[in-house]
Amino acid sequence: MHTEEPNISRTDDSQVNIRVSWLRVTIGVAVGLIGLFFIVRNVEFADVASAYQDAILGYVLLAVAVILITIITKTWRWQLIFKSGPDAPGFRPLFWALVTGQFFNIVVPFRTGEIARVLSLDQQEQVSKSKTLSTLVIEKTLDTAGLVATILIVLPFIAIPDEVLQRGNTLAIITLVALPILVLVALNSHRLSRFAKGSGERLPPWMRMRFIQILEAGLDGLAAFRSRRLTAGLSLVTMLIVILSLLTPLVLFKAFNLPYGIREAIIINLLVTLATAPPSTPARIVVFLAIVRLAMEGFGIDDTGVILSYAIAFLFVVYTPALILGGLALSKGGYRFPIRVSRGEK
Repeated sequence: MHTEEPNISRTDDSQVNIRVSWLRVTIGVAVGLIGLFFIVRNVEFADVASAYQDAILGYVLLAVAVILITIITKTWRWQLIFKSGPDAPGFRPLFWALVTGQFFNIVVPFRTGEIARVLSLDQQEQVSKSKTLSTLVIEKTLDTAGLVATILIVLPFIAIPDEVLQRGNTLAIITLVALPILVLVALNSHRLSRFAKGSGERLPPWMRMRFIQILEAGLDGLAAFRSRRLTAGLSLVTMLIVILSLLTPLVLFKAFNLPYGIREAIIINLLVTLATAPPSTPARIVVFLAIVRLAMEGFGIDDTGVILSYAIAFLFVVYTPALILGGLALSKGGYRFPIRVSRGEK
């Protein structure tokens, strides 16, 4: 009787992957704790408690409502992108897929939220992965264009930090290159499809069919850019999302009785949006708090208790709805996200 030996190399790879994962988590937590120490040093926690006691709860709840409206508006825009093609998914599955992606972006390193959104729609609505990816390309391009437009609009009126301007210039170049290419591809999708079918004749039949299916699904996801009216509508919805993103820090100013307006809200929003997010979640949270604190100090606030209380409230308002809704989506959806686990063969 012949007995197969276990695959020792694959078992070793599994152990190495586990060690690397734990090492990343440990480093992330360590960096987060060190960064948190520098953020909270010289802060009297009695001042933080006092700031929360003086805060107006109604405005905090209003800021949470703004975040929820933003999520709904983003879902609506995603639905509009899909509705340009056949068999568009409904609002509800798109909403749960969106919050699932936001949840993964918060709790899992390396921004895996977009992958989670693709897998969510594939499992729940059987939407082609390549089609969903194409809609996400449109979405990210619109978001980048909205951010660049914000910088261009406010640039003559407020002083934007050089670091923000440098990243803004990079995003502007990316938008100017990506947007025309996407529009050209969308407008010439039928020609590209015919060309791909002709070029694919040299491929094996099974590979040719799969290649054409993926290509046509991807081109179908770009169909929104074929309609001028729909493109204009998506642009307007994107600007509404930008306005909502500015309302969150603005409403929280009111919550903590801070004498600041739209100018400061724009600066904080740009800094938080353009900041390089570390792959580790603890480090990402620390960077968020540090950026808000630096911005508040730049406004001339010297009360560290108010600064920290505002930063924590901002973090809570931005992250908590996505965590709760994303958790609900995962608990009710029965998702089966592939997790790479190497095992020895039996």
